[in-house]
Amino acid sequence: MTESELEFLRRRTAEELDIAESSDVLVAADAHRRLALLYASRAAEMRQMPHLEVAEPEIPEPEIVAPMAMPQMSADPG
Repeated sequence: MTESELEFLRRRTAEELDIAESSDVLVAADAHRRLALLYASRAAEMRQMPHLEVAEPEIPEPEIVAPMAMPQMSADPG
C-alpha cells in the first residue's frame, strides 16, 4: 500500500525534526528544522483543501423493479 501525499508530509516532518534534534552541527540542525516547518506547512495547507478529502466510495443504486405480487394479497376473500 502506498502512502498518501499527506502521510508522506507528516512522516518527513517527523524525520526532519528527529535529524535536527540529533545533529551536533547548529547550521545543519537549523536547516532540518526549516525543512520540517516547510513539510508541516504544506500538510496544513492540504488539510484545508476540500477537494483532497477522502471521498466515500459511490455505491450504485439498485435498479427499481416492479413490485412482486404477493399471493396472499391477490386472493379474493369472497
